[in-house]
Amino acid sequence: MIPASIMLRLLALVGMLCLCSTEPLLRNKRSWIIDSFDIVEEHPGPFPYELGQFILKGHGVDEEPKGVLSIDSKTGVIHVHRKVDYEQFSILRLTFQAKNKSNSAIDTQLGMEVNILDINDNPPVFQRKLYNVTIDEAAKQGEFVVGVLAIDKDAPGTPNSTIDYKITSVTPSGNNVEFYIEPRGSLSFKGCLDYELANKYTITIEAKDRGKGVKLSSTATIIINLQDGNNHAPIITGQTPLDYEKQTKHKFTIFAENKKPFFSCEVKERFGDRLWTVVSNPQNPSSRNITITVEDSNDPPFFLDPAKKAVVEENGAIGAFVDKVKAVDPDTGRPHKLE
Repeated sequence: MIPASIMLRLLALVGMLCLCSTEPLLRNKRSWIIDSFDIVEEHPGPFPYELGQFILKGHGVDEEPKGVLSIDSKTGVIHVHRKVDYEQFSILRLTFQAKNKSNSAIDTQLGMEVNILDINDNPPVFQRKLYNVTIDEAAKQGEFVVGVLAIDKDAPGTPNSTIDYKITSVTPSGNNVEFYIEPRGSLSFKGCLDYELANKYTITIEAKDRGKGVKLSSTATIIINLQDGNNHAPIITGQTPLDYEKQTKHKFTIFAENKKPFFSCEVKERFGDRLWTVVSNPQNPSSRNITITVEDSNDPPFFLDPAKKAVVEENGAIGAFVDKVKAVDPDTGRPHKLE
């Protein structure tokens, strides 16, 4: 007869492991009983003798990761011999076998799973350490700039793998623009970009998990390059010579236009939890009608016939008439006496 202490251990172990079995079971008084073993009535002994043997096979025993688990065939106690990495093996699937000592046959075979509990031993890792993007100076606040993504190898859906993104630094800093990041890693900004104030921003992003006790983190860098936009009206420069004698008044229509559409942005009010209030000034007209009155300047007189020939007789009288020349003063508005 089997001692009561051994029988209780056998029933407790089998009852615990049978919950995963697909074999037909008989329930009797809240305990799962396997009726595979036989005891001959009035067996003469000697006592105690071995009725059966428990065998454990599968992951952690004779399959990778090998050598993690073992079972004491006499007591049914399962021992753990070394560490297991959750990221490599989250579940150990084993087979519990009951072997009949009399004929060495496998009487019962049950499935068993050992769940490996995750600890927070992996920091979030960004897909890229450096993000480099270019956006137009005329981009509007709230528009998508760039998206970042970090992955945590710890157990999905747990605080150990839940990631929070945070901006830790922005260079250069300014009052006209503020960058912010959404929970899913989308970067945007509030306010107005100004190429003349800053044509490049360097932003450091932190990804931190929510592990209990110890929170792990990593960082990535975003470089935002601004492309100059058309936010300055054109200025007319240069000069055209004007001649008072030809025309005293001139009328011009001057057109000034850029290839890119004109834009402007000015911050009026700032808010912490939403987009700022900004205004856009309308573009100035692209043409002007100008009337120019020309003032006369003192231009030098000139001869109508700058090179003229005259014939004089030899030994002519002093003071005799030779020829007549004529000079004209171009300043008709203010005639001068010529000498």
